[in-house]
Amino acid sequence: MSRILTSIVERASIYNATYGDKYPRSRLTVTHGKDGVTIDGVWWLGNDYRKKSDFYGAYPGNYLPRVMSLFPDAERVMHLFSGSLPEGDYVRVDSDPDSGAEYIFDGHTMSGWFAAEAFDLILADPPYSAEDAAKYGTPMIRRKTVVAECAKVLQPGGFLVWLDTVLPQWKKTEFRCIGVIGLITSAGHRGRFITIFERQQEATDDKG
Repeated sequence: MSRILTSIVERASIYNATYGDKYPRSRLTVTHGKDGVTIDGVWWLGNDYRKKSDFYGAYPGNYLPRVMSLFPDAERVMHLFSGSLPEGDYVRVDSDPDSGAEYIFDGHTMSGWFAAEAFDLILADPPYSAEDAAKYGTPMIRRKTVVAECAKVLQPGGFLVWLDTVLPQWKKTEFRCIGVIGLITSAGHRGRFITIFERQQEATDDKG
């Protein structure tokens, strides 16, 4: 079992030790604010011509290694909207029956498929627009609904990493936003946001 990290500061430190010296513009910054500790930054990934997936919307090259460096202790991992991600030590969920995922559904009924607290990390890369969804051959998702469903199957203290072109809505009783990272590949390509949520340990009185 991996040692469980308890601090977002330590997670950012591990990332920066791995990538910060090699890619100084992609270092993460830790902020101590009134709402707690958060991380932010911009990841300049560039084009990775080694990426061989022909699947529309595949993860940007070098994205997953960077994300997973923040969560070396994650053991029960789900890739939601997994696309052509190969089989591995994780659960794949996708609405496209040709994706090869173990579970075929669109994320709106997550709690009907998995038990409460089944995962400690969910990585989501949904369709960014109705046009993108049409290319997948699926309806556009309801972000707020899917985020709420993720909360139902994450353990307290678990994480949701949401890659999108917008910041999704969430309930503060379910999640705390602990980081927002801009993602840039190259000129002429859409910029994206990596929003990192931590599942609340206990209910709060705030409403989102």
